[in-house]
Amino acid sequence: MDGGVIHRQAIDRGLDIHPSRKAIVVHYALEAVATNEFGEPVVADSKDCAKIINIKGLSRTTNVPNLAKHIVESCNLIDPAKLPVVEQLLLYLQARRSTKEGEAEKDVLEASTKKLQKQIEDRENSEEASMVELDVYVEGLYDDLHAKTKSTELILQLARLPENLIELANNSETEN
Repeated sequence: MDGGVIHRQAIDRGLDIHPSRKAIVVHYALEAVATNEFGEPVVADSKDCAKIINIKGLSRTTNVPNLAKHIVESCNLIDPAKLPVVEQLLLYLQARRSTKEGEAEKDVLEASTKKLQKQIEDRENSEEASMVELDVYVEGLYDDLHAKTKSTELILQLARLPENLIELANNSETEN
């Protein structure tokens, strides 16, 4: 493509706050247009992007209008006309319950880990399956949800032992 030119342009897609950090997220689309030697557009491509602006030291005593002005001046992706929006976002961040960076993600991870540990402990404390009781387990499959779950778990324990597989396969009640 002799004489062609590529023009790049950032298109504003809006501002938002980060869900867990003290940060403003700038959403924009990066558009690239290639032109031929006659100035006609040949190829156009657009990619959605986001820039995270971390706000360090934001406290109750921070001068929000000055900080907003500084952010708008230093980030060329934010239109100066969006200064009031940046101020509102900063005020929201200032008022939002302060959490340490990553604390929200850590809380979710801890909760799911505790839940998983409890499930493992419950299984370890459950009864030992026995081939002698297989008929009782199969009958439990037709009871309420708790009994079905328990029976399924016990049959699964039996199926994990290779010596039980032939007897389980020959048991006509487990085939249904």
